[in-house]
Order: sequence, then C-alpha cells, then structure tokens
Amino acid sequence: MFISTFFTIAAHLSLINDMSLPGGNFLDVGCGTGAPLKSIIDQIKAKQDKIVGVDLHTEYTRKAKELFAQDERVDIHNMDFYHI
Repeated sequence: MFISTFFTIAAHLSLINDMSLPGGNFLDVGCGTGAPLKSIIDQIKAKQDKIVGVDLHTEYTRKAKELFAQDERVDIHNMDFYHI
C-alpha cells in the first residue's frame, strides 16, 4: 500500500503541472483514502471550483471523507464511477 500511494502521489505531482484546468470541477476516480489527492489539493483548488472523489472501497472512502471533512470544496463518494 505504501509503494502504491507513493507512486500515485509522485504521478499526481508530475502531471498536475502539465494539466490546463480552466475552472469547473475536478473528478478523482479511484480516490482511495484521499492521500494522493491531498498532496496536490492546493494546486487543484487554485484552478478548480469543486473537487469530487469517488471510490468503490468503503473503508478507503471513509478515510478520505475524514481527511477532507473540513473542506467544503471536496466531496467524496463511495460509489461506482459508472453510476455517475
């Protein structure tokens, strides 16, 4: 799990600078515990109005909801992406 999270965070940080995000909403599919999203949240907030995370794993989304509980611009959902 540590290795997976480490590589996901590294990929997010590498890609976020190349993304041209004109505004609107940011969707993180497979957000997991929210740790990778947390690492780039400031860069996303600078360009996006709302951040939505979805994941199928109940325990992961519970942890992500706790992580972002005080952040009104982040919504975490325990659901199948294909049902959005």
